[in-house]
Amino acid sequence: MIVGFPGETEQDFDTLCQFAEAAQFDRLGVFSYSDEDTSKSFELDQKVDAKTIYNRKRRLMSIQKKISRERNRALVGREFPVLVEGPSADSDLVWQARLSTQASRNRRSLLHIGPRRARTSIRRHAHHCASPRLMITI
Repeated sequence: MIVGFPGETEQDFDTLCQFAEAAQFDRLGVFSYSDEDTSKSFELDQKVDAKTIYNRKRRLMSIQKKISRERNRALVGREFPVLVEGPSADSDLVWQARLSTQASRNRRSLLHIGPRRARTSIRRHAHHCASPRLMITI
């Protein structure tokens, strides 16, 4: 979703937040509007200031973080097929992986603890939800 499109009012943004809460997306990307001189929106009036755009993005991401956390908590205790992607940049002890429902660029949503061969598909139980991340022990 894009926040801060020219002409976006506080009421428009509140409606967007209500929609995100009602839709309960598993994952949601939120982007700040920025002018591109080659787009039609470049010529629009009623630009939203950068601070407002930043605050709206943070607020919508906060709403989505809570939704993602709750949805991931509901997965704890269940078994899933997962694709091990490879070592995490965070630690040698943590490997990144993803569920079949996640695009490869969403790997950070799911972490595996313990080494495995990359590009391996395995089944494991989710055991913990840390922030919006789901933790699975290998």
